[in-house]
Amino acid sequence: MSTTFDQRLCLYDGFAKNVTRVLLYVGNESPVDEYVNNTGLMWEYASTRPGTLLVWAEHRYEAQSTPKTKGLRQCLSYCTVEQALADYAVVIQKLRSIYGQVPVVAIGGSYGGMLAAWFRLKYPASVNGAIAASAPIWGLPLTRPPLNGGAIAVARAFGKAGGSEHCARNLRGAFPLMSEIGKTSVGRSFLSERFRLCPGSLGTDEEAGLRLAKAVQGVFFDVAEADYPFPSTYITSAVGPGNYALPAWPARATCSELLDLMVEVTDDRVTVDGVSISVDWDTTSSSFFPTASVSDLESMPHLTKLLHGALSAWSVWCNVTQRLQCFDPSRCDSSNGDNLHAIDQTQSRERRVDGVETLRHGPDAVIGDRSRTGARLHDVAQSVQSETCSNQYAGGAASAWEPVVCNDNLNLVNYLHQGADDGLYWPPNHAPNATLEDALGPLGSVGAGCPNPPGLAGYPSKSDPWSQWLDAYFGRKSLEGYSNVIFSNGLLDPWSSAGVYDDMSVIEPGAYAGPWLRNISSSKDVSALILPLGAHHLDLMFSDDGDPPEAPYARMVEYAAIDRWTAAAAPS
Repeated sequence: MSTTFDQRLCLYDGFAKNVTRVLLYVGNESPVDEYVNNTGLMWEYASTRPGTLLVWAEHRYEAQSTPKTKGLRQCLSYCTVEQALADYAVVIQKLRSIYGQVPVVAIGGSYGGMLAAWFRLKYPASVNGAIAASAPIWGLPLTRPPLNGGAIAVARAFGKAGGSEHCARNLRGAFPLMSEIGKTSVGRSFLSERFRLCPGSLGTDEEAGLRLAKAVQGVFFDVAEADYPFPSTYITSAVGPGNYALPAWPARATCSELLDLMVEVTDDRVTVDGVSISVDWDTTSSSFFPTASVSDLESMPHLTKLLHGALSAWSVWCNVTQRLQCFDPSRCDSSNGDNLHAIDQTQSRERRVDGVETLRHGPDAVIGDRSRTGARLHDVAQSVQSETCSNQYAGGAASAWEPVVCNDNLNLVNYLHQGADDGLYWPPNHAPNATLEDALGPLGSVGAGCPNPPGLAGYPSKSDPWSQWLDAYFGRKSLEGYSNVIFSNGLLDPWSSAGVYDDMSVIEPGAYAGPWLRNISSSKDVSALILPLGAHHLDLMFSDDGDPPEAPYARMVEYAAIDRWTAAAAPS
């Protein structure tokens, strides 16, 4: 069986009367126009380098690049990392048939950054270099990333390194206090009033305060990921309420009422206004709060100020629309540390680009036998049922993500743990001394595959939580096959803990004071760019007057690398 589908490309040749180089954005799990309108690095580079053709390619099964699945056997099985990379190689083949053997540099951020790096690794004859921004390729289980790496990065964004002296510590103290206060009906009434909760939304059981604490901190991952120096809808449009802009430096805005130290916090005790509670891993106890009256609680100035600050922190995300009259913990908790985060979905910054040509009918991408782009012929992979799809797969924003994750077992684990030793979260979401094996089961464990949506078929019947196929295919943490790649990471971004570095001390807790450019291999031109105040692939965004100094520096380094790689490969 072999058929084709239309893959959407967007091309801009306004800087290229004669094409001498191509910048190709390797699309990930968003409609391609989102990358056209957000990847400022490409526009700004091309505007100063005549002859640069800009191309954005949409990922298969995303938005308008979705095949006709009705009547296609195992129609969901053809959306894999391997086949997406092969699509991009075909795109370059088509471009070179038109423009000659021009050099091409791949650009990508987040999952797109992973694709850019892997594209250079697997197709070095097609692409001459890659800018892999916020690419968490060292987040797969067998790379053994720090399981609390995401939480440490979030704590960095909410702490002194991110511009807020005592915020993380105050929040770390607030959460066990909320848990303890919420054990009584008096305390629950107090919390409901202080957090402006919708009637009945807190609950009436002793764990109500704990649930509220989890809800408040549950949005922090996304706030840190979106901690840009300009107002942005980049993350809110992906996992939040929609096209509503967070303020500039949203983590700092989150911390604006928590700058003064209000609590004393140790591993086993939290003290506020002279009143202490004991903390034993994920439980609390107190001799004061179980019998405290409303007037007792209201007479504690630091507690009152602390809870007001926690509400303010929660509101930056939960009330980004500025329309809420009350808050419901069950409806404003974007992560809670318990659910998988999609590393990147729809992006939407207010800057839009006109005059971009959209090609809907070329080049055709091939759907065929999976062995053409890396059939998984090992024990972990399970054959899919031989079924014919009776429905059309609904392409849309992030529509490529589920099939990629389900087919390739793309499982990132660098954020699984929080609350034990990151200095922000509480309670711990894991047992003491828990390991990756505790979370995933022993190596070789097999889980249930993703359920096929109604009328569709093709997902493997079983899954491999250890991602052994991707580990084997891309070589775990070996960089032996890489050349002409820049791995960039902003250290306020939770995904930076799964980035590529020459020294993993870069992601240790606290502020980073090392060089912004770190050499990984000079002979192969592989390096790491570090943006200490960078959020999720800040370097790919349009330049902004509020950028921290490392952002223009990073773009300067990336410009120079593109110049170098394309000059060396230019046809004579």
